[in-house]
Amino acid sequence: MTLHYERFGDGPLPVLFLHGGWGYDLYPIDAQIAALGPICSVFVPWRAGYGTSPPVERFAENFHQTAARDMVAFLEERGIREAVVWGHSDGAVIAAWMGIFEPERVKGVILESFHLTACKPHSTAFFERALETPEALTEATRAVLRSEHGDDWHHVVRRNSDVWLRMAQSRRGDDLFAGRLAELRAPALVVHGLDDPRTEPGEIQRAIERLPNATAQLFETGKHCPHAHSKTSAAVSRALRTFVEGLRE
Repeated sequence: MTLHYERFGDGPLPVLFLHGGWGYDLYPIDAQIAALGPICSVFVPWRAGYGTSPPVERFAENFHQTAARDMVAFLEERGIREAVVWGHSDGAVIAAWMGIFEPERVKGVILESFHLTACKPHSTAFFERALETPEALTEATRAVLRSEHGDDWHHVVRRNSDVWLRMAQSRRGDDLFAGRLAELRAPALVVHGLDDPRTEPGEIQRAIERLPNATAQLFETGKHCPHAHSKTSAAVSRALRTFVEGLRE
């Protein structure tokens, strides 16, 4: 599979950034790319179904695992033996699966706006609205989505909402890792806004407890994307730089 991607910088340490369920452009990482500076090369692939990467009609409920294997193949194709993997939202779930599947290849993981729980009662109405009427999103959001995904942008929104609603019904109390999250042994930095509307009560705390080698950077605000939030972006950049520099030692 040939995925569209961009590369930023030419530093010696590869960083793979994995976007969330609506794509990259809503939450760009320009500030973090600047902060990582000369020490990293940042690779940003668009997963299958996004942008100009190969289309996907409907996600299977194991799409996180499938995408993780796609991302491992992406690294292999570029001769990258070891990388830091930074994922946001769905991308964070994929990053964790990469570390479980390929521990020798994942030097460290940055899990931002992480999901542990498949069933999210506090987000059900959000996903139902997005599935039924993506046109109700703000004009600014629609414009970004249209620019990234073309006229089929609404399918990106509906497809992501559909799979989360299906997972909520089929998995109920199960987590997204079938109890395997503790197998993620790589150093992990958890970046999370405590006011994230997509997080269930206690969810992020349970996730941190299950990670054997995790450091948490929790913010009172930051919503669903601390790296792009005006009040937390600079602090996230510093935290990422410190974490990555520690992995180089």
